Amino acid sequence: MGSNQTALPLLRRLALPLLLGLSLVAPAVATAAADTTAPVGTGERWDWDSRNITFHFAVSDEDGIAGVRLSCDDGATWIDRAYTPFITVPIRAGGLGCVGFTAGYDRLVTVEIRDPSGNVLTLPIYIILGPWLDLTVSAPAVTGHSMTITPTLPDGYAIPGRGGCRWEFRWGDDRSLDTQDHDETYGSLLFDIPAVGGRCAPWTFTLPWVPVRRYEVIMSPFTIESDGGTNLFLTATQRFSATEDSSERRIVHSSLPIVQVLPSTYTPIVGQPITYTRYLIGGATDCCGPRWTAWQGQGDHPTQWNKNGGSSFTITPLRPGNITVGWDRAYGDWRLGALYDPPVRFRDTTRPNTSAPVAVIGGASLGASVPVTLSWTAADRGWGISSYRLEQSLAGGPWRAALSSTKARTVIRLLTPNVAVRFRVRATDKAGNVGLWDYGPTFRPWVAQEGSAALAYIGPWSTVADVTASGNQLRESLALAASATFTFTGRDVGWFAERGPGHGTAKVYADGVLIATINLSAAVDTPRTLVFRRHWAVSGHHVIRVLVLGTGVVDVDAFMILR
Repeated sequence: MGSNQTALPLLRRLALPLLLGLSLVAPAVATAAADTTAPVGTGERWDWDSRNITFHFAVSDEDGIAGVRLSCDDGATWIDRAYTPFITVPIRAGGLGCVGFTAGYDRLVTVEIRDPSGNVLTLPIYIILGPWLDLTVSAPAVTGHSMTITPTLPDGYAIPGRGGCRWEFRWGDDRSLDTQDHDETYGSLLFDIPAVGGRCAPWTFTLPWVPVRRYEVIMSPFTIESDGGTNLFLTATQRFSATEDSSERRIVHSSLPIVQVLPSTYTPIVGQPITYTRYLIGGATDCCGPRWTAWQGQGDHPTQWNKNGGSSFTITPLRPGNITVGWDRAYGDWRLGALYDPPVRFRDTTRPNTSAPVAVIGGASLGASVPVTLSWTAADRGWGISSYRLEQSLAGGPWRAALSSTKARTVIRLLTPNVAVRFRVRATDKAGNVGLWDYGPTFRPWVAQEGSAALAYIGPWSTVADVTASGNQLRESLALAASATFTFTGRDVGWFAERGPGHGTAKVYADGVLIATINLSAAVDTPRTLVFRRHWAVSGHHVIRVLVLGTGVVDVDAFMILR
């Protein structure tokens, strides 16, 4: 205690003031004033589609925000959400409860943000409730083949006579599609279709080949206002990838009138002319003052090119960077246009470099074939690497493709046991420069079953028949300090065992050094599983020892080495 008085028993401390003729007065207790101040801040509609809407809030309160609730129109349906700066909710059933739609008119969403004391900040936010629009993409998507995009409008909805549908078809990598910051070749076409005669019907066309086969279709119904302006409603979007069956770059058929713009090369070079060609498809015409426009650079003074009419447009970029080239009709009620935006680069003449492929055990369960994972590194001083080619030679035979083209630097191969194999890899960059082959070592995958002469067991071990095991049997032990020792020459080793209920732990030593403690316990049986692996840069003599800790069953199904 800090003093003798504070060390006194409680009764003595209460009695002392009375004996001295003093009075006890309870100390004043500060009472917090009730919180009557509502949260402060703002809210706005941030993003939306035909099903969901995202709101952005910037709200604060000294005591924090307890929650948010939202409703559409008359407040018949309320939903509650935890407060975050961005909140996404369904527009109709299961969400705000907005029903029907009123083309071109705002709908009120009431947002109530409350603090822990129940004070409420009410924010009125207006949204345009358009038709509940969906797009269905026919499958599969294959270059050179026809596909159909089908819009589905809500029951009872008809696009007004002075309305139509705006379509946009885009392609590029995901970043290009998300932000239009075009790191990779990017293109699009845009067209309006009048609603008269049901022409907002499904769109059927042949899918073009593009360097980055990631596509996106956007469709939105609209009306034309009395002043000639276009009033767009909610949009529907579908993004998809395609397999390659044709290298045809053109859309050769379309059920709706469209225009497509294609560059003469996807890799424009500084100082080299590039020609863009306009293709009219599906009955499209170049009426109404067609024009070409191109620009490169940002700010107030980008480099610009312009041309009226014509089916082609040739420009010479004088610096690197994204260049956007487009064709459209300058006049008329209905939009028709297309653009392409391949990045301009300095000429790249340097080869890409790769490292020799490194093989390690694993990547799949052990079966009749043995799983091996191959990986390599790569670098390029120019435009970047486009793809890799991996080849293999079996028993000194001819080189054959193991993987013809990939952007991945790690692949899994299933190899035949006891057959010598060697791998080589090279890269191709985005300028078409091909690197030199880099060769890995020749190795032979070998599987030592549980009864191999290379294995020595100490302590009680049982041989158990098991059809799920490699070789249909395994060795197992429950005994503390029982061990299995595997002696071999190689550069990579793996221990395969079963994980499952009732299994225990074991310590693993490599050349006398403790490397890991392996827990084989699992909720579900998984046989022939790689539970431990060790790699050395060069082949050598090694000893692996598995020491049972007595916490459950430990088994040896097989050891695998690369030698």
